[in-house]
Amino acid sequence: MSDNKMPTSSESGQAREQEQKLEAQAATASSDAAPGGHNDATTTADAQQPAPFNQTKLGIVTVTVGLSVLVVFLANMVYLFGSSFGQPHRNHVFKIAAVNYDVDDSLVWNAVTQAYGVLHSDSFASFVFLPKSDYPDPDDLIHAVREQGYWGAVYNNQGASSRLSSAIDGQSPTYNASQALTYVWNEIRYPATSASVIRSGILQLQAAATKTFQAGATARLLRAANSNSTNFQTALAAYLTPFTASEVNINPAPQAEKAFYNTVVMAMSIIQQNVFLIAFTTVSRQLGLFSGQRRFKTSATWALFVGLAFTLLGSLVTTGYIWAFREDWAVTGAQFAITWMVLWLVQHTYYQLLDGTLALVPIQFFSFILVTFIFINISATVFPLESMPGFYRWGHALPAYQSFQVLLNVWSKGSHKLYEALPVLFTWWVVSASYAAVGTMKKVKDGRKGGGAGAPAGAAPAGI
Repeated sequence: MSDNKMPTSSESGQAREQEQKLEAQAATASSDAAPGGHNDATTTADAQQPAPFNQTKLGIVTVTVGLSVLVVFLANMVYLFGSSFGQPHRNHVFKIAAVNYDVDDSLVWNAVTQAYGVLHSDSFASFVFLPKSDYPDPDDLIHAVREQGYWGAVYNNQGASSRLSSAIDGQSPTYNASQALTYVWNEIRYPATSASVIRSGILQLQAAATKTFQAGATARLLRAANSNSTNFQTALAAYLTPFTASEVNINPAPQAEKAFYNTVVMAMSIIQQNVFLIAFTTVSRQLGLFSGQRRFKTSATWALFVGLAFTLLGSLVTTGYIWAFREDWAVTGAQFAITWMVLWLVQHTYYQLLDGTLALVPIQFFSFILVTFIFINISATVFPLESMPGFYRWGHALPAYQSFQVLLNVWSKGSHKLYEALPVLFTWWVVSASYAAVGTMKKVKDGRKGGGAGAPAGAAPAGI
């Protein structure tokens, strides 16, 4: 018989219990040694839980946000409406040059000056009667209007008085009333104002001058009738229509879309930058453009390149739809190219300003700044600044106003105040470039702190 004994069933059970105790102790020790252990897992789970619903707090926040939005829009609309408040009573700020190229005691010019004395008021454009020596030739006067020295001009053609006198006295077989007066205006320069104040004012003056002339020429017409002149029909026609003003329109713009150039186009130039930047900023952060793995130089170069490329195409699109709907507006290819470049400059300025603001300003306040920026720029272009209350003259410093002035010069082939507009625009570009660079530095810094792609636009970086 062998000396080895088989373990009994009770001994086997005790061995298994001992092994289970050892495994449990090892598992407990391993759990205690792990960083954070069970407590960290619990903390992470708790952190992912949404905050408890607080109806009172939500109501207060909702009311505060709603009131803030309404106040911002109210303030901006008040600012916009205030720019045109009482404007008809300031029509006298629009200057129209008046020059007599006929004899000093001109029958036609005397009627014009007397009629203006009746019409003169704050709600009527101011006619500035100038000596012929200031503008020796009508072309000089036209050039003055082109260069925006005056909003318009009216002048008496040489020989107009003698032709009218001869016709009204029955001494001339023919008479052409359109050879008496000529008026000059620029339709593309603030089209609504030019049509309703400048051109309309000149035509009102002509109509009043006609009545003034007729009141003083009735006796001469009767003498012509009593003389049994064979030219009485001509005399009667000259009496009824002594003069009609011939038109010189520096830049005819028959298209109705011209009303959008200083309004909708100016606003869209800002809005399209915002729409692109919201998308680009989000995507670029997600793809790590501003992460800690990138140098600032790389991120800034990419941001600058994207901004230049997008605004180059965006300004081309803007110029394209202006030209596509120009109808019979006579503009050239060279004017198209210059318009494109002007819009590129101002749109890239807007792009950089909004880019910097998106990086430096909390996202919940960004829309307030955007709306206000749009409104103050549109308020500076929708009507001429000289017709607004004095407070609004600060609009000379805004990029939208100066860019529209440059565009007016491009379309009218003038050079009025480019010495003011171009430095202002380039100053805005330099300032916006510096501002955007600071914003890029902020995005790169946030990306390094957050690790990886960086924090979302307008949000605090991770770990802060």
